[in-house]
Amino acid sequence: MAERDTLTQWELSILSSIRKEAKSEKKIAKDIQLNTFTTSQLITGLISKGYIERTMRKAKIRRHSYIEKFAVTQEGLSMLEEFARRNSPWNQLAKFIGQDSYELPLKMTIGAVRIAYRLVKFVLKP
Repeated sequence: MAERDTLTQWELSILSSIRKEAKSEKKIAKDIQLNTFTTSQLITGLISKGYIERTMRKAKIRRHSYIEKFAVTQEGLSMLEEFARRNSPWNQLAKFIGQDSYELPLKMTIGAVRIAYRLVKFVLKP
């Protein structure tokens, strides 16, 4: 994964917040429980990486004001899906088991034998 593709926990939270609908900066900050100044900086970084796009609409209240909303791009959705796939419980277990640890299979075998013993003991209990 390139340096450009690494995302922080806050950036991932922003992408998750706007995954289904475009939101204002203030609404995103409220969703991820972070102040608007920091959220604004993170959004700017995500825009420069191409994961978020800015949309502007005329406000109905005032004739010369605009409402600015942010939506996730296709590339941003791909990053979210890749992150979810990499951090799924099954992949975490596979990484854990794949490590060069000779103790882990032994511990798992002993644990399985203990569980089987307790189960047999419970079933055959008079």
